[in-house]
Amino acid sequence: MYPANPSIERANALLESGSPAAAYGEALALLAWHPENRSVVDVFVRAAACAERQDEGRAILRGLRPCIDPVGYACALASLSLLAGDLDTARGCADGLSTVPEATGAYLNMRVAIAEREEDLEALLELMLERERRIVDFPFAWLPARWEVQGRFGRHDDVLRDAARFEQSILAQFPTERRIVRLQRAMANHNALRFGESEALALGVAEGLLEAGGPGPSSPAPSARLGTRRRQGIVIGEIERLVLTQALPVAVHAGTLLSLVREGGFFPCDQDIDLAALPPATSAEVAQALTATGAFRIRRPALDTGSFRTLVHIRTGLAVDVTEYRREGGRFISTWRHPSGVVLRQAAVPAFSARLADHAGVGRRLPLPEFPEEQLRATYGDWETPNADFDTLVSAPNIVEFTSFLRSVAAIRLADAMLSGRAGLARHLALTLLQRDVSPNLMERIADGLA
Repeated sequence: MYPANPSIERANALLESGSPAAAYGEALALLAWHPENRSVVDVFVRAAACAERQDEGRAILRGLRPCIDPVGYACALASLSLLAGDLDTARGCADGLSTVPEATGAYLNMRVAIAEREEDLEALLELMLERERRIVDFPFAWLPARWEVQGRFGRHDDVLRDAARFEQSILAQFPTERRIVRLQRAMANHNALRFGESEALALGVAEGLLEAGGPGPSSPAPSARLGTRRRQGIVIGEIERLVLTQALPVAVHAGTLLSLVREGGFFPCDQDIDLAALPPATSAEVAQALTATGAFRIRRPALDTGSFRTLVHIRTGLAVDVTEYRREGGRFISTWRHPSGVVLRQAAVPAFSARLADHAGVGRRLPLPEFPEEQLRATYGDWETPNADFDTLVSAPNIVEFTSFLRSVAAIRLADAMLSGRAGLARHLALTLLQRDVSPNLMERIADGLA
């Protein structure tokens, strides 16, 4: 009646096939038999996170604490506590490992994860550097993560120098790592508004991958992703309260609107909630109203896009993106403009007003555009047909002009998709660039090779 001999391999296979609830059941049965096995604990934490069972998972871990090795227990409990928004427990786990010599790596990783979750960039960067100093053979992935944080401080030239030095030290038998570093250089140039340089570097990475064989159709994006519906519900509840009590001048927008209208609820792994500030309100005013509640903080970007603002919900860690529109006749225009005056992206949608609607799928009264289908058609074209490879930022049909910023973004995302084996997304981006007459010969070769 019940599955016999649960295994780590089967739990991982269920996660990768997009069946987190089944994977959680498999991992739970496995944990009951082998709580002393660190790999079993790790797959249980991963399954609990993907299935949105972080609170239940923490309770189960606590019940098995005497059977789990102390370091593994602290790491597992801290991971699920961060997802649950319980930073105090995560800090307690880190403090408990601070004096354990063999747990130095785990302790520093935990401290980095906590600082990242708190959006404390100063502490995060300091901890990342300390971790690199104290762990001699640290994993390569730590460098791109640290460079991303330095970019959010605007230290793009520091990243470029560091990445260039590191790239020269990479041995020839590690071409993937060399390409990743080159893509990091492209992103640093992009964030410094050197779009021509970033585009050239990224397209060079893509061409090198094509000549090396490129990603094949058999390399799909991984299905094992953190579940977010529970946390999305918490965030949208905060927004509903502000709309109903303070008349917050917003409407549900973009991907969140698409999921609510087409799917009847949230996409299961979305990491953000999309809002539009309704003219004449500005994104700054909406951001101020959100931060005044104490539930949100503003996220510092690596590239200042002006009126487009991102906030983080403190309890859940989910982002809230706020688009600002100005009215021009029968249209709303969104303009991303760098403080230097450079226009990064412009998009237009039909002017709209919002109405409060009871949405059965999420059990909330939400501000939706009066005619949501018009907004979705402008932003996605054929919005009724799911397309996992559609890239809204660079492919939306309502983009007014394909700027050098968008050329650079598309090139970087193309190279990244090829590096990570997402063949469908890579082909979509290649076709997008081909339509814009960007390196047409290369884009044709990439699109044909990934067809």
